[in-house]
Amino acid sequence: QQHAEAFEERLLFAYTGQTRLAKNILQQVLRRWSRRSSEIVNTVGSLVECSENARKALLGGNWDEMARIIHKSFDLKCIMAGEDSGAQPETVKILISKLLEADLIEGAMLCGAGGGGFLLLLLSQGVCRQTIENFFESDIVLINRNFEDFKFQECHISNKGLSTSIIDDELIGVDSFHLSWHSP
Repeated sequence: QQHAEAFEERLLFAYTGQTRLAKNILQQVLRRWSRRSSEIVNTVGSLVECSENARKALLGGNWDEMARIIHKSFDLKCIMAGEDSGAQPETVKILISKLLEADLIEGAMLCGAGGGGFLLLLLSQGVCRQTIENFFESDIVLINRNFEDFKFQECHISNKGLSTSIIDDELIGVDSFHLSWHSP
């Protein structure tokens, strides 16, 4: 529980509003994987290594290491998709770069496969949401109007996770399931 709280203090989500078509990105990944180039095979090996290292960092409470792993795995996923795949919209790339340069974050990654996109930020030690929002307003929004849809969101770790339950045993369909997230 103590590890989760310490990790949670350094997490921040940003809704980017930057759409990515998951179908197109997946097609690129599959095309590149089917060629089995050494770059792609090595990238997959590195992704596996990142997963193993992430587990160690989480269990050890090493948040700076976890941030580096998150960032590296996102870079590797972008390599898998290819340079012109749209896996990382330009505005997201700019924001991550500026936040890293200012030592406000240790790592970042886009979550999910497409849609509007949530950006997970792992803040540097001692940095809070307000610091990020102030920097965003003073140094980022002014350089590009494409940041207008960005909204920062709180992020909490759930000890219970996602749960589903059947509401009606006789009729099983989309309407017969109850889906909920448990709040911390």
